[in-house]
Amino acid sequence: MAFFTTLKNYTRKLFKQQLDASKTVILGLSGGPDSVFLFHLLKQLHDAKEINLICAHLDHGWRETSSQDALFCIRLCRENNTPIIVRQANNYPFNIKPNGSLEELGREYRRHFFKEVQNKYQANIIALGHHYDDQQETFFIRLLRGSTLTGLTGMQEIDGNYIRPLLHTTKQTILDWLDENKISYLQDPTNNSGQFLRNRIRNHLIPAFKTCDIRFETTFKKTLANLKAEHELLENMTQESFKKVFSTASSHQGNLQKLQMLSETLQKKVLLHWLIQEHVPFAVSSAFINELRRFLSHERGGEHQLNQNWSVAKRKNSFWINKK
Repeated sequence: MAFFTTLKNYTRKLFKQQLDASKTVILGLSGGPDSVFLFHLLKQLHDAKEINLICAHLDHGWRETSSQDALFCIRLCRENNTPIIVRQANNYPFNIKPNGSLEELGREYRRHFFKEVQNKYQANIIALGHHYDDQQETFFIRLLRGSTLTGLTGMQEIDGNYIRPLLHTTKQTILDWLDENKISYLQDPTNNSGQFLRNRIRNHLIPAFKTCDIRFETTFKKTLANLKAEHELLENMTQESFKKVFSTASSHQGNLQKLQMLSETLQKKVLLHWLIQEHVPFAVSSAFINELRRFLSHERGGEHQLNQNWSVAKRKNSFWINKK
């Protein structure tokens, strides 16, 4: 198919922005159709010596047949002379406390695992097989959970070291290509389980939208594009406001009066940007930011503890971060 060549060229352009001298790309390989499709796409770039491909598979051990998934991935890589790293989550020293759904916990496990493999091989890119259908499902998951504008813009093609080349490719397109080329892949039996919110959205909510209005696909793409444009505008406003609030030479000390002159939304965005800039470890939540805003808006000075080692202090018209 011509689309495969087009997609390969598109992926090449995405990688070109991120690749360093090592040219190493880590692929999160689950064995499902999405990651298998991406494997064959990246394998062509690997064979052309444009990248060094290394696959990474994490066996969560949550299904009795999960070990078969790992064996499938190992066989696929061996048949294509591609290195693969396989780990079992049960034997892995994860220091992660469950803070949400099982799906979210699995995502955190994989991120820690991918980061370890990335560091081991000094890779610049971690490639993931998320596609357009995943993007739709993620939008509605975040909408139902009361996400911010940032969350509603969906997954990004380039997100730090993570690159998702398939975000504009539908699941059906992927399946058609695999079937036409007689390439085998795994089917996750939990995909039809109503236990997971993502499955309920995939199997019930999105089909209902398509039944309600045949223009759903077109209007969804327009909505996502509009949200991204507005998010970009808000990010630019945040950068400008940040420069005004933190206008000192070191940019570590903020001006309370200038902060209070901003709208509530911009105050939150500026404070969030500030904490990230200062490398403060924190769990992003509306409650966390609102609590910090209340402290800064109070007329009394003092200190507000962010966590065990970090705090925000204020005196007169200034506020700053203290670290133990």
